[in-house]
Amino acid sequence: MRHFLFLSVLLLSVYIFHSCGTESTQVYTLTTSVNGEGTITPAGGEFEEGETVTLTAAAAQHWMFNNWSGDGSGSSGSITISMDRDMSITGNFQRMDYPLTITIEGEGTVEQRVVSSPKSTDYTYETVVELTPVPHSDWEFVGWGDALSGSETPVQITVSGPVNVLAVFEPIHYAWVLVNTEYRNYTLPSGEWSDTPLGEYRHPHDFYSYYTWQDDRMMEFKVTSPRGRTINDPAQFLHGYYTWDAPPEVIDAGEQIKIAVDQEVLSNETGGYSARYSLNITMGHPWRMVITEPAHIAEDEYIAVGFGAPTAQFTTESVSVVFSREAWGSGSEGSQQEIRVAAGSGNATNMLYERYIYEWKQVN
Repeated sequence: MRHFLFLSVLLLSVYIFHSCGTESTQVYTLTTSVNGEGTITPAGGEFEEGETVTLTAAAAQHWMFNNWSGDGSGSSGSITISMDRDMSITGNFQRMDYPLTITIEGEGTVEQRVVSSPKSTDYTYETVVELTPVPHSDWEFVGWGDALSGSETPVQITVSGPVNVLAVFEPIHYAWVLVNTEYRNYTLPSGEWSDTPLGEYRHPHDFYSYYTWQDDRMMEFKVTSPRGRTINDPAQFLHGYYTWDAPPEVIDAGEQIKIAVDQEVLSNETGGYSARYSLNITMGHPWRMVITEPAHIAEDEYIAVGFGAPTAQFTTESVSVVFSREAWGSGSEGSQQEIRVAAGSGNATNMLYERYIYEWKQVN
């Protein structure tokens, strides 16, 4: 009996010892994954039950860590977990957003169209954005600055960091632009003009014989009368010519215009019959340019040679003068004005004209 009891105790002890020696700790699997571009350390593995694991997220260049999902949560770059089961944790990364700052110089806007990613106030790394300048009324786009250059439109830019773009607009410059020069004398039908100077013209008359010559910015006159008002008056002979500076090719609205004119008198023999010739410049009825230099004939509208040209109003000898007047105001696109130089005796058969036609148009 005693022997049996000892054997039973011995067997029980062996059983207990065997049971304690073969019991193992539970092991769990940690799986990690990356959404976006970055790394997680450690990348995963097997861990015993109750073991704590610290995961650390590191974003790739131009990316940033956003949050954990799956069996992890939070937005900190590190997370500590206790392994009590198999776990799967995802680290979520997103592209960095960069501002595209557009500065406007002048009057206009810039439209932005995203070419390769959803549009937002800021743009993710390597977003391609198309920029189209839109000038306000009477302004025009002239070019880019800062991160862009040139004046191409539309233009695309890749946002790979903070970007500053300058868009430059300037007022559209409209002015009166010289578009044609025309000539006229008595030989042309009414209302017709020539594109070239008309050269020589002779016109005999009972009391006068007229001779004129027209070239570009030059008019020559000869007035001959074999007798004066009465048979006892001496014969008359006037001979001279006018030349003048070319008017401006471009005239701004309201600009002061000046045209210098030379009157060269070669002969001034007058009798009792009033023979003369004169020159004036108009800018459309009733706008006449007036003489501003020299002072002693300032404010006159003519220069003239011959009998009946009182010195109080005109000069009767060779002289250089300046005609001046304020230009027309703004026009509408395509509207026209003219500067007309007219010279002669006042008789239509002896008049010469040269006119400069201006058109209101964009000049820049």
